[in-house]
Amino acid sequence: MKKSFSSFLIMGLLLLGCISIARSQETQEPLAVGDAIQLKIWQLSNRSQALIKSLNGEYAIDGYGYILLPIVGYQKIEGLTPDQVASVIKNKYSAYLDEPFIVVTPLIRVVLMGEFIRPGAYRISPNHSLWELIEMAGGPTSKCDLNKLTVMRNNQTVVKDLLKSFEKGYSLKEIGVKSGDQIYGPQQRHFGIQTVIQYANFAVSFALLYLRLKDRWY
Repeated sequence: MKKSFSSFLIMGLLLLGCISIARSQETQEPLAVGDAIQLKIWQLSNRSQALIKSLNGEYAIDGYGYILLPIVGYQKIEGLTPDQVASVIKNKYSAYLDEPFIVVTPLIRVVLMGEFIRPGAYRISPNHSLWELIEMAGGPTSKCDLNKLTVMRNNQTVVKDLLKSFEKGYSLKEIGVKSGDQIYGPQQRHFGIQTVIQYANFAVSFALLYLRLKDRWY
């Protein structure tokens, strides 16, 4: 009996340690419309395990700032931090759960534009890397100019030269990416034969114009 209790206690302490580390890595910025949260719940007792299983998952914040939770229905979380959301959920399910451990991970919404295999809007943890975000879109196309990846916000470029961040695996939070930002991957510019001909014609025209003007001067 003692051995069983000791194992149970050690497991609980390890779980608390993992949760503390996870929470310390999370951003505590207020959640916004269009974002989402990932919910993970544990408890040491076996009570309501089916409910816990149904609760664990991702929840998008709708246009009014609400998420839809099983049993308790719509809850407004816009403007709350992840820790505040965890407290709300703990209170709402107090009749069903026994001292649960709740981790709320914010998921920001980032739009990939340009030369990506599946451009579009994606939800991802700000602690994930730029590479993980681009991988969600299937990766860059063969035409993507990785040297010119930029972060745009409100039609303004806010971060340039993302290649180092891409290679070193910096997190989106470290780079400075926020919810609602766009990451633009422009197409590489190649000098094809048509481009060369156009530049050659321009050079010839310019030279002829120069010679005509020179004749007039003299």
